[in-house]
Amino acid sequence: MAPDSDTIVVQLPEDLRTSSTLDDEMETDERHQDNPTTPIEQTTKKHQAAFSPEITTRERNPFQNSQEKKPRAKDSTQAIFWARDLILQASTMAESHLSQNKLLQLLDVFRDFTELGRVTQQMTEKFTAQLAYQTATLTSASQQATKTLKKA
Repeated sequence: MAPDSDTIVVQLPEDLRTSSTLDDEMETDERHQDNPTTPIEQTTKKHQAAFSPEITTRERNPFQNSQEKKPRAKDSTQAIFWARDLILQASTMAESHLSQNKLLQLLDVFRDFTELGRVTQQMTEKFTAQLAYQTATLTSASQQATKTLKKA
């Protein structure tokens, strides 16, 4: 039979203790049962399992704990050339064109530094050329839009 109104009937426990206090009492009862002062039954000795779970952690550097000898550069120039070669290798392994493009731009920076000995001037020249190209493209697009509007 459906209720006539939207009232909800709630049944309260006989004593007005909250469920959290009941849970706390149950936990303390369980603790006392684990270590009884006068055991009624013979207790079995608990022992640790003979295995341990495998915990896989991702290390920052996978070669950090390696026992193999790590190659050491003789000087900073050799280390920079090795880094440039590794960036080239990473760019060939890149799965997306965007990440490959970023790596190739970084390779350009390394090439400029190793071949010319400077980076900032080359980068500003490249950025200036790119900005000039974008400005010219925007100018021609706005001129075409103006011509189209005048014809209409």
